[in-house]
Amino acid sequence: MIILVYLLTITFILFQKNILEEIPLFGVTANIGIVFVCIIGAVSGTLVGGTVGFFYGILIDVFWGRTLGLYALIYMLLGYTSGLFHNKIAMENKLSFAIIVSVGTVITELILSLMMSIFYDVNVDLVWFIKLILLEILYNLILGVFLYNVLLKVGEQINKAKKSYYVLN
Repeated sequence: MIILVYLLTITFILFQKNILEEIPLFGVTANIGIVFVCIIGAVSGTLVGGTVGFFYGILIDVFWGRTLGLYALIYMLLGYTSGLFHNKIAMENKLSFAIIVSVGTVITELILSLMMSIFYDVNVDLVWFIKLILLEILYNLILGVFLYNVLLKVGEQINKAKKSYYVLN
């Protein structure tokens, strides 16, 4: 199961960098990492969500980040926070998925904008920021529609693997 999550992480990072960033929607690109980490966290819990988020984020930091650890921290928090909803909502309900991904997008963009303004003295225009968030939420939800069933099944397989691990110990 770890190998599957690792392969999905690498695949999604490459898909983000080589395909999604080449097809922006009104100047905004989807963030497959948010969709991936939010769904895995919500389906599999805080530990798995935080771990997958950290791994996804550290790879982004190493290969494309400006500050080592920033994306690792953001995605880890995103996975952990999404994992807080594990067993509290029905992930089969697509509205739950939409809310988690939307909130995850807002949290990610807020933290990124805050960090960029602190560390790199980037001024953020409020109107532009709201437009960015709304368009990215829309794009992430469109992307999530295609990934939802696959990621839900991966999360369920992770849960089965966790249960069998605890039974063996």
